[in-house]
Amino acid sequence: VPIANAGVPVALVQGGLDGNNLPAAAGATYNALGAPPKALITVTGANHFGLTDTQTPPGAIPDASAQTLSQEESIDTAAKWSALFLRASLGDSLAAAYVYGFGDASDKNVTVLSQR
Repeated sequence: VPIANAGVPVALVQGGLDGNNLPAAAGATYNALGAPPKALITVTGANHFGLTDTQTPPGAIPDASAQTLSQEESIDTAAKWSALFLRASLGDSLAAAYVYGFGDASDKNVTVLSQR
């Protein structure tokens, strides 16, 4: 189902080892987004809880996939890319070059699909 996001930049940040919300689902959402700018930022060694303070917070369904990045590294990577996407969306040309161009080649912790 197409997602009508015209005029709204969207970045999806996904753990590459997420066993609770499979990366393929994020890819399908990215493909369904109707209009750029958009990005699918996959944090390569993060699982479902790569953005939280702890693995499996109280009340959460555990992720059977073990994370290969430290919690601090996965949080820092997701925060860095989220901030860069926001800056690019607000007109920062260097952030845009990083997000839509060379950034993922210089960051071993991510793969990025993006469209300006």
